Order: sequence, then C-alpha cells, then structure tokens
Amino acid sequence: MGEIINIHCHSCHTHWECRTGSGLMHGTLRAAAEAFPAGQQPEILLAAEQTPLSLFAFAFRPARCNHCAAIVSIPILTLTENGTVFIGPCPICGHKAKPITRLSKCACPVCGKITLDSEETGRWD
Repeated sequence: MGEIINIHCHSCHTHWECRTGSGLMHGTLRAAAEAFPAGQQPEILLAAEQTPLSLFAFAFRPARCNHCAAIVSIPILTLTENGTVFIGPCPICGHKAKPITRLSKCACPVCGKITLDSEETGRWD
C-alpha cells in the first residue's frame, strides 16, 4: 500500500501532494510498466524479456522537476537481476525529474531554499 504525502516549503509556502510507494495493481511487471509513458513501456518490457526471472522493484517516489518548478511523483522500476533502472519523467511537463533521496537536503524548486518537510496525509492502493 502506498502513502500520500504533503510536501511543504516553509519559506515560500508552496505545497505539493505526492503518491509514494506502490499498490496491489503494480504487482506484475506489465502493470508496473503501464505507470510509465507509452514511449518508455516497450523498452521496459524488452529489457525484462532478456532476464529469465524478471524480478523487479517498483515504487512511486517524489522527485524535483527543475523545468516546471514542481515536486511530483514519478515511477521508478528496477530490474533486480541485472540492475537496470527506469525512471519516469515529470508527469506535468514530460521533462526529466530528479528523484529526491533526502527531503531535508532538497532545495525547493520554487524559491531555492532548503526548508522542505513532509507529512503523511493518506494511503492509496
């Protein structure tokens, strides 16, 4: 089950709602691949066909998009057998978004200050 988090900047008071984790609907590789844009799905499925077991880890993670100055949820899929990682683009503008590893060290995409925090506001499946 995934979480819904509200990310807030204490400096400029901008906030974003992000889905994190994954749900039951992402239990198969094909279903996880469908969380990515249509142009990226064939590449994921082809890479999965080249590994005999097709074991994978999938989750939505918060990411910073410098192009549209937003924090968004992006899908990240790792094929565990060969370590191939697929990172989805920003769902708003389609540009590359950088996954956030430590929110406390991430600068706000709007004001540039390092004053972000988060709180869980719900769950999704």
